Amino acid sequence: LPIKFSGHADFITGSNNYKMLHANLGNAHDNVSYLVETLQYSADGFKQLDNGGNTGFDKQDFMAKVRVHTNPEAQIYQSLSLKIGQANEMSNETYLGLTTEDFDITPQRRYAGSQRDVMNTKHSQYSLNHFAQLSNFMDIHTSLYRNEFSRNWYKLDKVGGQSINNVLNSPLDFPEQLSVIKGGSDSDNMNDLAVKANNRSYYSKGIQTNIILHHMQGSAKHKLDIGIRVHQDEIDRFQWVDLYHMEEGIMQLSLSGTPGTESNRIGIANATAIYGQYKIEVDKLTVTAGMRHEHISISRDDYGKEDTNRSGTNLSSRENEVAVWIPGVAASYKISTKSNLFGGVHRGFAPPGSKEGTEPEKSWNYEMGYRFNTPILSGQLVAYMNDYSNLLG
Repeated sequence: LPIKFSGHADFITGSNNYKMLHANLGNAHDNVSYLVETLQYSADGFKQLDNGGNTGFDKQDFMAKVRVHTNPEAQIYQSLSLKIGQANEMSNETYLGLTTEDFDITPQRRYAGSQRDVMNTKHSQYSLNHFAQLSNFMDIHTSLYRNEFSRNWYKLDKVGGQSINNVLNSPLDFPEQLSVIKGGSDSDNMNDLAVKANNRSYYSKGIQTNIILHHMQGSAKHKLDIGIRVHQDEIDRFQWVDLYHMEEGIMQLSLSGTPGTESNRIGIANATAIYGQYKIEVDKLTVTAGMRHEHISISRDDYGKEDTNRSGTNLSSRENEVAVWIPGVAASYKISTKSNLFGGVHRGFAPPGSKEGTEPEKSWNYEMGYRFNTPILSGQLVAYMNDYSNLLG
């Protein structure tokens, strides 16, 4: 946030109708500060679509922040910050590539079969942050947040029952399908172009609080950080396929699909985390040790391709649960103002999916090294080992 009334704007333009505008404006008063910002970003694209067309993107991003706070000399200093963001994007991007032969001739070409491919996204974010300095040795931070993201990547998936991967990898085996993709021949029912609406929406929300205690005792500096977070996120797949046919190089809609007749499922994760981290600095030595506990419940409800209303007539559900302790310790010794030794041992963890019985990814990670930084040269030498007991792919 600014400390006084100010604003800034940058505008850049270039080839392929490239445009970028970045601007912000804000001000600060005794107890209130604010900032508004935008990024406008677009281009027509450098690839060349058969029969012409835009292969670029268009993105608009907006953000606003406001903070209210007590006077600095207040007995208990507090601040409350609100952030709101909104971003929209349209990208004329595709999964469809080229055969090796065509790539060697015109690598920037795009076949006519990709003319309907487009990805639309929308992202919203909200966060509310509170800070309180209860004393000279105690601070409390609390955050409440929610993110929402939706995207529908509408793109060619199959031609004449064959995946685009099969057709382009083995063009001699599928000459009719390849001809339709290139727009060189009109399609019949056998060679309908299946365009899948890869439609998904996500959200994540939660609240977290951490307390920081710091204390000086002689030459030793102590810091204790304790926190807790309750979090939930979700992915909702609700997809369908539209059928097209090719007429003189132009894709014409043959049959509109019904939303939910492809992937039709919801996955939800609920997680609670607590952690504690202690840091001590004594002369040239700094040691940090911490422990984190994660409890995660992951579930999935699959409604199937027939139940587009999600009434539960053909519902398939599954759930997995995991709880884990994650420790770690690190140390650093300052040899001089320009070099130091460091090392650490940490537990690695990645949660599993919703399939019951799937184990999380776990590992032990070790490192030891030397780092230096001078006005003319900097570098580091590190020995490390990552030891996995279970690897998720």
